[in-house]
Amino acid sequence: MATASGVSDGVLDALARALQLDDAERAHLFDLVGELSTRSDEFRTWWAAHNVRYHQTGTKRLRHPVVGELELEYEVMDVSADDGLTISVYSAGPGQPLAGGT
Repeated sequence: MATASGVSDGVLDALARALQLDDAERAHLFDLVGELSTRSDEFRTWWAAHNVRYHQTGTKRLRHPVVGELELEYEVMDVSADDGLTISVYSAGPGQPLAGGT
């Protein structure tokens, strides 16, 4: 199903999950995108382009054969000296079993 912005509900749902929005914030996001899409040709064009290539930050859940379940925060950084080269850094967030060396 497409919203007033022409974007499927699934795209907005994924964005709401990525931002960890509660139900009220999620509804506000849907309303905001709809309103901006009806008021701005520039926003509507930009939003419809879906110009997203990959996530540079986030959380990954992994199952390590020895340690077990891990939830790691990650960040991908571009290496300016070599076009197309990136470095990915993973760390255990606060409260995770490996955070702070515990």
